[in-house]
This record gives sequence, C-alpha cells and structure tokens, in this order.
Amino acid sequence: MKKLTVFGVILAIIVLGIYATEAYDTIRLMWGYVDPVVYGVDVAFQRLFEAYPWWWLLCTFGTILCGVLAPVLYFCKSVHSIECAYSAFGLDVLTFVLNATFRQSWATVFSAGSGKTFIFAIIVAFLTLAFAGYLSSRKEYGYHSTESGWRFLGSR
Repeated sequence: MKKLTVFGVILAIIVLGIYATEAYDTIRLMWGYVDPVVYGVDVAFQRLFEAYPWWWLLCTFGTILCGVLAPVLYFCKSVHSIECAYSAFGLDVLTFVLNATFRQSWATVFSAGSGKTFIFAIIVAFLTLAFAGYLSSRKEYGYHSTESGWRFLGSR
C-alpha cells in the first residue's frame, strides 16, 4: 500500500466514525434483549434470536466488523483494507435489501417517516463504496508482496 494521504486519512476517519457509531447503536438496541443480569444468559440469547433473525445478526455484525477494520487496516497500510471495505459495502447493501424484503414492506421503507433512514443508509453505503474505490486506486502493482508472507490460492 502506498503512503497515507490527507484525503485518505480524512475519509478513513469519517468511515470509522460512522461504523463506530453504528456499532454503538446496535449494541444499545440489542442490550434490552441480551441483558444477562436481568434475564439470565440462556433466556437473554433466546430473546435475542426471537427478536432478530440469524441472517440479520450475521449481516449486521459483519458490516460493522468490516466497516471498522477497513480504516484501521488502512492506517496500518495493509492491502487487506480493500477487501474489508468492499465487504462492508456488500454486506450493508445486503442488510438493507433483506430488511426491506423480509422485515418490512417496501412501502414502509419509502414512506415519509423512514425516508431519513433510507437516505442515511444510502449515504453510508456510497461513502463505504467511495472509500473502497479510493483504496483500490491507491493499490500498488504487487498486490501481495513477497516480503509480507501473505499467500492466497493461485498466487505466486
């Protein structure tokens, strides 16, 4: 990965802030279901899986994890920040589509009350895509350098 730029650092801080806030909101949202002090551990997780389907939990936590890791890996100058940023974008879009399809109707998504949520979700997705595109444009020719020791299937 090439050296860090001012634009890249600003974009990474914005993306990190958005996904850190999303992580905080998700934990705060689910704390009422998972409070082990009040309900006990087994009942708390049972309530969590009754309230949220497994695919929603998987996509949401994957989005948050990849969204937080991408800027951190960018600050560490790792080429794997590109995969994390594209994964965060893909999981963000998948979460939105699955939420709109299975958890509520499309009419509710585009209604006046949740229009702000819809616009914010689109802004977050495109900011993540812009960050991933910026990272891809800064990629060097040697995607996996011989010094790093990283090897994937078919790489030399």
